[in-house]
Amino acid sequence: MNKKVAQIAIIGSPNVGKSSLLNHWLDDKVSIVSSKPHTTRNAVFGSITKDNSQIVFVDTPGFARPDGLWGVHLTESLNNALKGVDAILLVIDANKPLRHGTEILLDLALKSNKKLFITIHKCDAVKNPALFETVQWIKDKGYKQEVFITSTNDKIGLDVLLSNMFKATKDGEWLFGEKEKTNLTKEWIGAEYVREKAFYLLHQEIPFHLVVVPRKWNFRENSWDLHVDIIVQNVGHKKIAIGQGASMVKEIGSAARAELMTKWGKGSLFIEVKVDKDFRENALKLYQ
Repeated sequence: MNKKVAQIAIIGSPNVGKSSLLNHWLDDKVSIVSSKPHTTRNAVFGSITKDNSQIVFVDTPGFARPDGLWGVHLTESLNNALKGVDAILLVIDANKPLRHGTEILLDLALKSNKKLFITIHKCDAVKNPALFETVQWIKDKGYKQEVFITSTNDKIGLDVLLSNMFKATKDGEWLFGEKEKTNLTKEWIGAEYVREKAFYLLHQEIPFHLVVVPRKWNFRENSWDLHVDIIVQNVGHKKIAIGQGASMVKEIGSAARAELMTKWGKGSLFIEVKVDKDFRENALKLYQ
């Protein structure tokens, strides 16, 4: 039986649930989830294989207007991800469907001439009339295919959408091994877990632009050690991230380590907080 494959870019405005969908389908967390915009920094690849067919998902940064070099980097990451894909999945938040960014993305996807899937996500949070209005808005924009309704919270429509996307696969060599799930290395997965906990625990105290970079690691058969740097913009942010008596950085580390231990088993996580006043401008360097 011939192997089949498709690369599908997951696009949408910030915080519409792109990463949650990817993590659900992979049955693993490879893309972090946060209420803050632009949580996904670079395109994250996730692979799912069924029988002779493989889908490689590309989870892209949420689309918004560029804001400085950092915003330009995010937009470039999105544009680069769309160049090589076979199909596009546009995710629209049922709670806030008519953002200007959503309209731009829909127009971009329609003009790409690529196979397009659209889902109205987080449908558990709204009533049917609002969903019907959103579907009609999409149809009025020129999209004539089925619009899928999904929710990761209530597990609605997820298998149906995935099955339809598998129909977009075509004859070709797989890009990942049958059991491989992501292009992210272990050390970067660990760093991303730390970043997720930092976002959650620091709330509004520090702008979401903080980055986490792995510096040293050792993964053994029955244990692991990972050293990461949390990089912030100034000394004031560093003090907040560390906390009184190192209470905050310890809490971030404890939360991240607990989740990583459920994934990898017993291990040690070490975090150092550093300052780089130009880190937003150095985003490309930090995430290469």
